[in-house]
Amino acid sequence: MLQDGRGISGAFTGEWRRVLADRGVFSFFIIAPVFYGIFYPQPYLGQLVRKIPIAVVDDDRTLLSRRLIQALDADGAISVTVRAPALGVAQQALFERRVFGILEIPPDTEHEVLKGNKASLPAHVDSAYFLVFNRTLQGIAEGAGDANVADIFRAACG
Repeated sequence: MLQDGRGISGAFTGEWRRVLADRGVFSFFIIAPVFYGIFYPQPYLGQLVRKIPIAVVDDDRTLLSRRLIQALDADGAISVTVRAPALGVAQQALFERRVFGILEIPPDTEHEVLKGNKASLPAHVDSAYFLVFNRTLQGIAEGAGDANVADIFRAACG
């Protein structure tokens, strides 16, 4: 039991008073994170990663896959620069650093989506540069989300 009899809340309050009273500890816990959070990103603000080249392997060749490729290419993060006829061609482009990611559209993707199942779209992304890796995956996810399946379904049925 603590001396003042207030239990854990009293100990917590007492410790915070000590932290706020000690300038060194206060600076380390309160001021330093604020300062670091404001000033650290300043030199990098103009360095946004945009239009990362990717390859697409379209084994479905349907309205859905064409719409998906169009949505991917319209995304600000990525740019479809290689439309490979096979995965091996896309992998070669990845090894040569002409692209930093590959999206595969498997056969029967549209068929699965129209049945109400989730589409599985394998993505192979170069992870050598974390920012490029992260932004490429984000662009693929955004592009896939922008390909409106409901409109494609209406167009296919109407």
